[in-house]
Amino acid sequence: MRTEYREMLKRLMQRPNGQIALLLALVLSLLLTAGYGLSLHGRKQYAQAIAVQIKEQRQLSAQRQRVLLLQPSRRAWQANLDLLKPPAEARQSLPHYLLAPLDAVSGRLLHWQPEQKTPVSAGQQQGAFRLQVSFHGLIQLLQTLLLQQPAPVAIEQLNVTKNQSIAPLLDVTLHLATYAGRVSQAQRERAASDIASPLLRDPFQADDNRPCGEPSDGETLTQLKGILGGAGRYTGWLIDARGMWLKAQAGGTIAEGNWHVEEVTDKQVRIRTRSAQCGERQQIFTLVRPD
Repeated sequence: MRTEYREMLKRLMQRPNGQIALLLALVLSLLLTAGYGLSLHGRKQYAQAIAVQIKEQRQLSAQRQRVLLLQPSRRAWQANLDLLKPPAEARQSLPHYLLAPLDAVSGRLLHWQPEQKTPVSAGQQQGAFRLQVSFHGLIQLLQTLLLQQPAPVAIEQLNVTKNQSIAPLLDVTLHLATYAGRVSQAQRERAASDIASPLLRDPFQADDNRPCGEPSDGETLTQLKGILGGAGRYTGWLIDARGMWLKAQAGGTIAEGNWHVEEVTDKQVRIRTRSAQCGERQQIFTLVRPD
């Protein structure tokens, strides 16, 4: 093989210089043509791949446009969402309106029975509540519900019975509804005043025949056990007949809202109570310190 190449090269070298140059130019041209052809083939394949991708993207874009054109408008979607979303009054849970005022008068929530939201004339019915609260605490609770902001709570039905076992607490069944109408502040205040004005005294305590100067059983059995704090900020701790602790601070109420604390000193607690026969009167609890 090497001999054949050697003979071919000898013959080429024996030819004139012009033929050798022409032959070299021909070989170089062939090499360049082959390289250019390979380059064009690669570019052609790349262009074909890009064209396929563009076609697929156009088809996908057209399909998505058809889907979007078949969808409802944004306004229609918002209208459907508004229909599914309950109104602001219904989203606010009704116990939210009741629990804070009930806790302020030392009442207890025994049961809440939510009812089906059936439209009423000016509100949205919510449900019934069973409570245990004192008479004066109930009056304060009803006034607070009527003066709620931004809208009051409508009192649809109220049933009150005396609880003989845990007097002076009352068993109360209260049907409430969130109110959606417009009520002026003057109308709210007038309604709250109409509830309290005829009921200055507790009608459920009208059978108490004890003389006015004699303290009630609750006052007799309640004892002042300690006083904490400094001047102007004293806090008295009393224990009632049921063994429950009562925290007395000037200006507050204790005993389910029936006793109003007028003053607390370093030695005594002075309260004001109300009864059916005697009206308002004062009771003083004195701290007995051990010797």
